[in-house]
Amino acid sequence: MKKTIKCILMAVVVVMVCSVGIETSRVSAAGMKSICPEKAGKRKTIKADIDGDGIQNKISVHYTCDNYDFTKKIYVEIDGSSALELDVSKYNAFGCHLNVVESNSRDKCIHLYSYTDNDYIVFSEIYKYNKQSKKLFKVLDLLSQGDNSTIVKATKNGFITKNRTQPSEIGWISWKFTYVWKNGKPVLKTNTVPPTSTIMRKFTTGKTLKFSREAGGKEAAFILKRGKKVSLINIKVTKKKMYVQFQYGKKKGWLCVGQEKYEKIYQFDKEGNLISSYFEGVHERLAG
Repeated sequence: MKKTIKCILMAVVVVMVCSVGIETSRVSAAGMKSICPEKAGKRKTIKADIDGDGIQNKISVHYTCDNYDFTKKIYVEIDGSSALELDVSKYNAFGCHLNVVESNSRDKCIHLYSYTDNDYIVFSEIYKYNKQSKKLFKVLDLLSQGDNSTIVKATKNGFITKNRTQPSEIGWISWKFTYVWKNGKPVLKTNTVPPTSTIMRKFTTGKTLKFSREAGGKEAAFILKRGKKVSLINIKVTKKKMYVQFQYGKKKGWLCVGQEKYEKIYQFDKEGNLISSYFEGVHERLAG
């Protein structure tokens, strides 16, 4: 009798341990699935648990084009019902991409984006699914936090985006942002990060420049004349502006980039020779 009870208790413990293991695995297994229709009118479908009930949903996407082959509308269906009809005709985009981003059993989303010429992302938006209305609703425009932004990895608490832009002052620069889910919405963990890649890490000033103590601040950290070398260490992105932090010796200071007109950043003589710029060697490395 005692042996029987002991066996039953052990069996119960094993079942409980296995159940906890399965639940933990289901909650923590962050991942991302991606689809891209080959052409207009062609439907692509994947399965993913977008509503968090543990059952795989059928997610389909297709798009239409105008007479110039620009994407006109994007359609997303979930389990055979229309979940989203998105007009993207103003972007002059080509095709569409859909990511299903699953952070955990509660926090999941659909990421839609498209490219235009030069592989430049012109819209990049995140949607969550409402099981009651059976519709997708937008929770974030990724381009409000940086140009050319797309999700590259799901994490158990959110996701990571890769961002890229080309301010005329410093040329191409890339960075990654981390978002976390809070009350069903993705929130940027911090808007100040080191760059992941740049056209150069060390810059030489091409004219006298004032570096501010704070991003967007008026107080000077230091002022450098032409020919001084600085290292790029951080970037900060707000909804309207981008700032770059440089280090000169032990001093650190910020510049606002991407706001000035090209003609103010680069000055030429009558023969077309460059005579003044923010930093030397950047102009010839700018993409057209």
